[in-house]
Amino acid sequence: MSESSEPNYSPIDDAIAPEELSEELQGMANRLKAALEELFAAKAEAEQMSATTSLPDEVESSLTVARAEIANRSHGEATAQDRRLYVPHSHNWRAGIQSGAREYCSIRQPGQDWFHLLVNGEIYLQFGTDKMCLNCAFRQGYITEDRLYWQTGSGKRGMANHES
Repeated sequence: MSESSEPNYSPIDDAIAPEELSEELQGMANRLKAALEELFAAKAEAEQMSATTSLPDEVESSLTVARAEIANRSHGEATAQDRRLYVPHSHNWRAGIQSGAREYCSIRQPGQDWFHLLVNGEIYLQFGTDKMCLNCAFRQGYITEDRLYWQTGSGKRGMANHES
């Protein structure tokens, strides 16, 4: 590294004259001041709304709908969902729960050129030494939610068709 007797100037020093710099700084200061005024106005409005016990009608109606949906779910009214999964051609497939050393899904997600992590506690499928997250297994057609898969003939036979 060589030492120079010339003072260090940034490129901005050469590009902007001092009078332009002060105008630019003044503009930045004005924009900052306007942003702070908006922030304080929003804070005052939020404090005013929190001080009142009533909400605007549109917010209150949205909350009423949301509360009704939550109540329906907690009572189990028509929201039961079948969470069963099927491996149509299950020979040589194993299911596991990720724990311990870091492991990666053997399938890349669309548009990605890397293998994503299997998180501790995540359920995965394994074929030989290849492990696959459930999302990739769905996308590749190795598992299905279709209880009648045996009638439709859907599903892949093994990892031979596996796309990386």
